[in-house]
Amino acid sequence: TCGELAAQYDTETTGDCAAAAALAAASCEDSNGLSLCCLASQIGVSAAPTCADFAAGFSEEFLDASAAASDATGFQTCTNLSAGLAAGLAAGDATAIATLDAMAAGALTMTCTQYGSGYEAMCIESVAGANDMYLMDPTLDTWGLFLTFNAASVQQYQASGLTLEEIMAGFPELFVNDSATDFDPTCYATGETCGGKLVMNFEPTCVPEVEGHEIVAEFVDLNALGCTGTGDVAGGWDELPCVPTALNADGSLCACDLDAFGDCSAAAGDDLAAVAACTDEHLCYDGVQIEEYEGPAGDGVVNVVDIVKLVGHVLGTSPLGGYLLCEADLNGDDIINVVDVVAMVNIALGGTGLGSNDATEATIINDGSTVSVEADGHIGAIDMVVEFTGEFDIQIDDKFLGGMTTDGNTAHILLVGLNKNEAVKQSVTGNIFSYDGEIISISQEMANSRELINNVTFSEAVPSAYEISNAYPNPFNPSTSFEMRLDQASDVTVKIYNLTGQLVDVIAEGNFSADNHTFTWNADNLASGVYFISTQVNNSIENQKVMLIK
Repeated sequence: TCGELAAQYDTETTGDCAAAAALAAASCEDSNGLSLCCLASQIGVSAAPTCADFAAGFSEEFLDASAAASDATGFQTCTNLSAGLAAGLAAGDATAIATLDAMAAGALTMTCTQYGSGYEAMCIESVAGANDMYLMDPTLDTWGLFLTFNAASVQQYQASGLTLEEIMAGFPELFVNDSATDFDPTCYATGETCGGKLVMNFEPTCVPEVEGHEIVAEFVDLNALGCTGTGDVAGGWDELPCVPTALNADGSLCACDLDAFGDCSAAAGDDLAAVAACTDEHLCYDGVQIEEYEGPAGDGVVNVVDIVKLVGHVLGTSPLGGYLLCEADLNGDDIINVVDVVAMVNIALGGTGLGSNDATEATIINDGSTVSVEADGHIGAIDMVVEFTGEFDIQIDDKFLGGMTTDGNTAHILLVGLNKNEAVKQSVTGNIFSYDGEIISISQEMANSRELINNVTFSEAVPSAYEISNAYPNPFNPSTSFEMRLDQASDVTVKIYNLTGQLVDVIAEGNFSADNHTFTWNADNLASGVYFISTQVNNSIENQKVMLIK
């Protein structure tokens, strides 16, 4: 009995309490299984062979009462302590977090904060750019926190109105963790059990980057540049002194002394020879064009190179600007066209380009596969815009100096009265170009050796196409409109007549460019009735009936 056991301890230790405590704490091995602690452990193991059994032996009321009697819990029950810590954690209370950290450190050898900061690293193997991904959600713990085939199936059943208990009873296989593999949709065809993590694919949206640049430009009137329209627009460059990459003849970098040059030239005044000496002494020119710094310029000579450059400007392939644009305006009319081209040809030919047999009229002939020009004299240059419908192929006659560009269904042709092989004067007449396709319009500018030729006609083979829409609204009050498409510049007259043939209004009269035009007739001052809109395009007339109802 316990009394006999106590008497035995008292006898063995002659009443020494410390000796009795040491004897009671002796191990089972040292005491031959007779120490008080050894006996107590045997009693405990027989009653609770596992930790879970041992813990289950304590009721919640007993644990709450024991905790409430301890200063370690602040004399709170376990229930109240856990609820208070949970509320403090949710509110971010520093004391609650510190208490939880201390409790976790005793059990995990690290605080909750330390464990949380390392949790992401424990879960994520690597980070890289990707378009394929899995969806994870803490509520999907049944399926390893992943959205799987089984998890998605359960969610679909829930969305249809079934409870979780009903789904579990009817489809228990869906509550198996299937996150070990990826979902393979071929299971629908093979009849195998479907399962696995759902692989999501995100196609990134490309967002265009827009850059804004602020440009400050100063525009100068060409007349203010002081050039005289010499025609010298190519062959050279603006050689600048002291270009950073300029080299001397020995390969060393050029060295300029701008301050010394300024002092020297100021002292030289109007003495051009002295200024030239200052330039030679203090500035550096290497005689090589460095395009990063030195732009194109004339070379002091007007020849075929300048003509080709001017042709490129008119065609838009090599536009001129600044002084060069000013130098290209040989007749000083602020327009660069075929008149300037023929003037440049005359200069290049030493004045022999001018002739007494200049054409005053010309005819453009289209026979369905070739376009040619007939004239009563010399044609110095032709600038022609040809519009096709559908696919086309065009070959210009290669005996003329010039060129061609195409944009969509439009060809821009510029031919110069200069034989490109012999650099001699040659009239731009005869066959101009051959083609495959259908031409719907031709517009042109022709010049003889001095000026534009205004009397240019087309043969009947060259179409003068147009289209007129129906007036709308019709009936109308008080105005109605219609559209007209002109494929080439044409003389147009639009007149209004009443039922008796009396002219009551003129809407338009004159030459209209190749474009879309809108005409509106306002009949506010006329009585209700039927009227006729008579539209004449060159020699063709079309009438349409409209009704004014007030």
